Amino acid sequence: MITEVKNKSNFVDALATAMRYAVLTKNNRIQILIRPKPKQLRKRGQRGWELFGAIDSDVDAEKMLEQIVKRALADHQHSKPRERRKPAKSAVNGRG
Repeated sequence: MITEVKNKSNFVDALATAMRYAVLTKNNRIQILIRPKPKQLRKRGQRGWELFGAIDSDVDAEKMLEQIVKRALADHQHSKPRERRKPAKSAVNGRG
């Protein structure tokens, strides 16, 4: 069975190293963790967050973080539009 190599990081690789920043994405949201602990990453992974990028080094960390965030924003802008939520019950019943 042949599998493709992804350019994205994954939680298993991130848990093995101490990192300075982690950029997570979920639906149309972006979350940046500063010096994340393994427990934080595991919880986010269980809740459906995806690891978009991780920064390990201290050298040029701010520039690298800025690039990853810009890439994440561009990726979300080009993704399919989000489905609309169900209307609130008060709006459905005519109350409100």
